[in-house]
Amino acid sequence: MSKIFTRQFRVRWSEVNASKRVSAAKYMEYLVETAYDWGAANSLGYEESRTYGLVWVILETDIRFLHPLRYNDEFDFTIWMVEWRKVRGTRAFELRLKDSDVIVAQGMQQVVSLDGDLRPKAPAEDLIDRFRQDKPRSFSTQRFPKIGGSPTGSFCIQRSVEWGNLDTLVHLNNAEALRYADEVVVQFLSSLGWSPDRLFSVEMTPVPRRNHIKYQDPGLWRDRLTIETFPTDIQGDEVTNTILV
Repeated sequence: MSKIFTRQFRVRWSEVNASKRVSAAKYMEYLVETAYDWGAANSLGYEESRTYGLVWVILETDIRFLHPLRYNDEFDFTIWMVEWRKVRGTRAFELRLKDSDVIVAQGMQQVVSLDGDLRPKAPAEDLIDRFRQDKPRSFSTQRFPKIGGSPTGSFCIQRSVEWGNLDTLVHLNNAEALRYADEVVVQFLSSLGWSPDRLFSVEMTPVPRRNHIKYQDPGLWRDRLTIETFPTDIQGDEVTNTILV
């Protein structure tokens, strides 16, 4: 069994965006792939979870981006459990360039266990014990901020949830929410006169330093979503944006 699990990746050409970096959404896809392989390494993968009548759903993710990933980079994605209480747990993860001390990203994620009808269901203790370790390493995080009403001047776009955006639960894929977040920020900057072409012409591009995502309700096929953004803090060349989907 692997209480601390590491999987290797290589960034493919199709995984980099127009800024020649890996997007935030792709990190989420790497995370989900690693988590399922970690489960399989402990005999609690997709098929075994179905046998036990368990479904694992992400509630919240807090990830900090420390070094960009580019085409052909090879990196190690390591994941481990921090704690588990009844139906809810916390896992930590870290990405490092292969054979290097360079940290690409670090984060924490909250997950919940449900039954086939998506109601809370606690896994048997012996299943969770496969992942528990003494004094696990964790990273500093913060409580998800309370978000009030939309301020004057907020910027919105709309998207319809398409069939290709859904995961195996027939819900909006976790990574799609981050794609929406990237898109609304790019559209917002363009509305201010800073289109991608103009940013590239002066060798500038917006890149995320941190994403803190909390999932409230599932997006379903054909839902019409409003994605809204507004800046909440500006410190030098860093802007904190709140994004509502």
